[in-house]
Amino acid sequence: MTVPLGPHFVSDCALIAFAHAMRDRLQRSSARRYLDRVTGTVIAAFGIRLALGR
Repeated sequence: MTVPLGPHFVSDCALIAFAHAMRDRLQRSSARRYLDRVTGTVIAAFGIRLALGR
């Protein structure tokens, strides 16, 4: 039995390797604060857009 190695498998492996390499940088408090700000901004913008009915 062979395992199909399609483009999704390759991209998933690349994503896992990238996340593993970035783990230490993303766990810093400055990076977490930045990600929290970006996430909050996106959620607020979505809420405003939803409230305005656009």
